[in-house]
Amino acid sequence: MSIGTIQADQFDGLARLVRDHGTVHLADLLNELARRRSHWDKAAADGAAATATTEHAFERKPADSQVVRNVVFVPDAALVAHAANNATIIVRKRKTDGSTPVTVASITTAIAAPGSGDWTAFVAVPFVLASEAARSLLLGESLTVEITKATAGVVVPAGRLVVEYN
Repeated sequence: MSIGTIQADQFDGLARLVRDHGTVHLADLLNELARRRSHWDKAAADGAAATATTEHAFERKPADSQVVRNVVFVPDAALVAHAANNATIIVRKRKTDGSTPVTVASITTAIAAPGSGDWTAFVAVPFVLASEAARSLLLGESLTVEITKATAGVVVPAGRLVVEYN
């Protein structure tokens, strides 16, 4: 039976568990892997092209400090990119008191780079990552997501935003 794959950088945490405890129980393994990823589900497509999504929290780091290493959005439907009528999805971190928003990663649905270009349903769209300092999360800091619109905007489909940590 297969429960999924383990990426190379996840072996560091697993190796630490084995080194510290001699053996690894399945529950410990699953907990270690869960600490490496979080997600936000966009339950529905935007009601209109100009409809933005206000910033809200979707993750609070309850454990040790981590660095965001990858952010993707996996849409449930296609999206046609446009030079002016587009959307920007922004992932930010906020301090434990909710202050000081810092952009961790973002993507704009524009045609030209660094825009995402057109989206295909069920194919991950990679975000542009900020500096490592901006992507470093401390104990208790939160991640937020916001979708802004430019000019007339574009309908952003339902899907899942996935954030992976080191």
